[in-house]
Formats: sequence, C-alpha cells, structure tokens
Amino acid sequence: MRGPVWSEEETAALRAGVAQHGHAWSRIAGSIPGRSVNALRLEWRRTHQELPPAGTAVLLVFTVVGVSASVLRGDGAGACVFL
Repeated sequence: MRGPVWSEEETAALRAGVAQHGHAWSRIAGSIPGRSVNALRLEWRRTHQELPPAGTAVLLVFTVVGVSASVLRGDGAGACVFL
C-alpha cells in the first residue's frame, strides 16, 4: 500500500537533497520528517526513471499490419505499416 501523497514541499526537499548529497538517502531523510529512507528512494525512482545509457541496446517490438508486394520481393521500393 502506498503512503500519503508527497507534498510539493517534500518533493522540492527531495530534489534539493539529491542535488546536494546524491543518493545518500539516509542523509536526505533528516530534512524530510515522516518519510523513511526507503520512501525517499522509491519516490525518487518512481518520479525519475533514468533512460538507458547511450549505446545500450533497446528492444523494439512491432506488429506488421500491412506489407506491399515489393517488400516481399526485396527490391527496396515497398512499404510496411507498423503498430
């Protein structure tokens, strides 16, 4: 079960704490009363999902819904429709 909704003041304090201390959650927790170290870490992860580092492979999955005959022949002039 989720705890109480984060206030704007708590969110601002979390951002400022991370800017100052990095991910030292126990140091940041002292500036946000009533929030556990784990609550800080989870809230940060929930709101700041990081993108994969540059050069990391990302799997994209498409569903082909239409293919022209030239694509099937392989002459490079056709088109596909993806969803």
